[in-house]
Amino acid sequence: CQKLSHVTIREGIKSLPRGIFAYCSNLSGILLPESLETIGEGALMLSGITTINIPENVNNIDSTAFLSAKHLKSLTVAEKNESYIAKENMLLSKDGKKLVCGTRGVNQNLVIPDGVEVIGTGAFLFVPLKTITIPASVRVIEAYAFAGENTYTSVTMADGVEEIGDYAFGAGILVGNNFYQD
Repeated sequence: CQKLSHVTIREGIKSLPRGIFAYCSNLSGILLPESLETIGEGALMLSGITTINIPENVNNIDSTAFLSAKHLKSLTVAEKNESYIAKENMLLSKDGKKLVCGTRGVNQNLVIPDGVEVIGTGAFLFVPLKTITIPASVRVIEAYAFAGENTYTSVTMADGVEEIGDYAFGAGILVGNNFYQD
């Protein structure tokens, strides 16, 4: 897939399966059909996509769907989508309780929205941040959530966090399911 630069998924397709465009580093654009319902595990992991629009029928996005998509700067969700919302280049569950991922388009002085309870696996993996502010509503920070870039100089975490996953704030490289520390 190294020669792919743009993909249009035809109408009628309901799922982007696990790893379908993983490691397609030259894939900068993808047009998703309205029929799409699921974006699977690592579907666009380590791809070159720069922007993505989540169609209204998507109701299941694996927390690793965009893992390490280092060029992703803009993320939008169709207004009528009943499962997800986009807020300041972050993808959240419609109720705002799970932060699935953020893009390189987020404010580098990141403030996690109040009401978020779970920050997903690799949510900000390889996203350069200066500061991170985590509100009291956050209970779980999953593995690799802020790993990779290690450019931040401060993390402010309110009381409330009960669980922090492996390498949540670590620096290193994710290859497959293996994370290598610098």
